[in-house]
Amino acid sequence: MSNNQGVRKKMNIVEGADSMNATVTRPCTVQESLIQSCKEVKLMQEGKLPKKTWKEFYEERKKKNGGADQ
Repeated sequence: MSNNQGVRKKMNIVEGADSMNATVTRPCTVQESLIQSCKEVKLMQEGKLPKKTWKEFYEERKKKNGGADQ
């Protein structure tokens, strides 16, 4: 584990020859996200967390984004 554990990461994205910069802030590190996902899968396998169908996931995502389709 790194010394930066728990620190929000910022990534700079450069697109095209114009060097248009945008800063993206992640709510957690990739490592933390992967660990959380593995915990959720384990809980689903144990029957402690309900499994969602793709349709349920899509509808929840749609509500969360204010109805905007991605």
